[in-house]
Amino acid sequence: MSQKTKVYLCQGCELSQKIDLDSLKTHFNSSAQVESVETVTRLCDGAAREKLKDVKGTLLFGACDERTHGVIFKQLAGANHYQLVNLRERCAWVHDDKPAATQKAQTLLSMGLAELLNRKPQTDWKLDLLERVLVIGAGPAGLACARSLAEQGCEVIIVEKSSRLGGTLRRTRTVWPSGEDSEELLHRLYYELQDELHVKVYQETEFAGITESNHGYFITLSNGIEEEVGAIVVATGIREVGGNLFEFEYRWRDRGDFRGPLAFEVKNNVHPFLLETALWDAVMLRHDKPEEKITFFVPEGIKLPEGFRESAAKHDIEIITGELASNWQGAMVKLGKLKGNLPSNLAQVLRLPLDSNGYLVQRRYRIRPADVVHPGIFVVGGAHSPMPMEETINHAFVVAARIKAFFDAKPRRLQAAKIDEEACIGCGYCAAVCSYGAPVLKRSDTGSKARILPRFCTLCGLCVAGCPVFAISDPIKPDEAIKSEISAWGSSK
Repeated sequence: MSQKTKVYLCQGCELSQKIDLDSLKTHFNSSAQVESVETVTRLCDGAAREKLKDVKGTLLFGACDERTHGVIFKQLAGANHYQLVNLRERCAWVHDDKPAATQKAQTLLSMGLAELLNRKPQTDWKLDLLERVLVIGAGPAGLACARSLAEQGCEVIIVEKSSRLGGTLRRTRTVWPSGEDSEELLHRLYYELQDELHVKVYQETEFAGITESNHGYFITLSNGIEEEVGAIVVATGIREVGGNLFEFEYRWRDRGDFRGPLAFEVKNNVHPFLLETALWDAVMLRHDKPEEKITFFVPEGIKLPEGFRESAAKHDIEIITGELASNWQGAMVKLGKLKGNLPSNLAQVLRLPLDSNGYLVQRRYRIRPADVVHPGIFVVGGAHSPMPMEETINHAFVVAARIKAFFDAKPRRLQAAKIDEEACIGCGYCAAVCSYGAPVLKRSDTGSKARILPRFCTLCGLCVAGCPVFAISDPIKPDEAIKSEISAWGSSK
């Protein structure tokens, strides 16, 4: 690429305080590959967009993170070829030594310039997505999300593995912390969902398989039915491990024959959500059976949620620091751990990474909490993290709005890693190392060959770097670009 590059350095987010931007200007103005270097007060605001709206050429931005501000800089660059170098998290926010931060910024910008000049243009194409959504799980989160989507005009399909809809609403009499009747909330969420809003519901059915299509995904269900959808919502909720609070709620609600005294045995590493839920159950029980003795046994070192002790004292609920005695005469409820309820085999089918507690890994927890790693797949409610019922319902509405915006934005599909099938030896390393399930082994009579499922590829580069026979390549960042970055890094030392 013979065209020279225009460099723009952001002064915001402590960049001008922690990095000597004048030194960077002097250095890059002397480069034969650079046309000009400018500092801008904030590259992410409207003034910068106005300043750069008529700029033509190759652009190098020294600013912040691609994950949080990538869309802004893509709009800022327009049709121009560009590269964004993260000086905020990699330099300004991690170094107190200004000369060291400046030297590192110079190195990163040099590498970014080398990549920009050797990288192939990125191509993409529009996805003609169906405005049709599959919701996995018919608990409160799944039902609320399905209802909101249907009211916005989307076709919705619900898949529920059990014979009853409602999830956690089926095990409690009232909703914490609002006190709303669970049956009434379930009726409100499910009312006219099938008859008036034409939501299709499959009960005693599980998600079985997925393949990509030109309009989203082809879905195979355990009942043999196939559906094509443009988006998927995972609303599989949470489960309790090593405890019986949820079982206690279910028995107490359906039978109403509980007899005390009652002990809540708190385990180490208990989730605050379980503690607050247990206290709510204890308070409800106190209203129903004021004569019963209710006690929480809490190990030393456990930090109780704010207001827990005060609320317990107000309702004559005792809190004892220590272990529950082995000779306790009465009913006992153990508070264990909370885990995500998405089975690992289903996560594997969906090609979704799980964290250590079984929750789905979000693309960016604080910035994009409704999205997971693949475009068109969303997570809602307890599958995201334990949360109160009101927050669960609100989160479902947020996800529904996010999905509608996703459809309206007419998303585009990006290029994926490329595999040279002649060079591939079918070792399976790429499939083993990819967290997103993009590479798969295709077996035939002559052996196995890997192929890439473009919809699931994030171009993270793990398979490219690890392939023992160099059969996988990045279509945007070829070997020449990587070598030029390494050379630029060495030259800056």
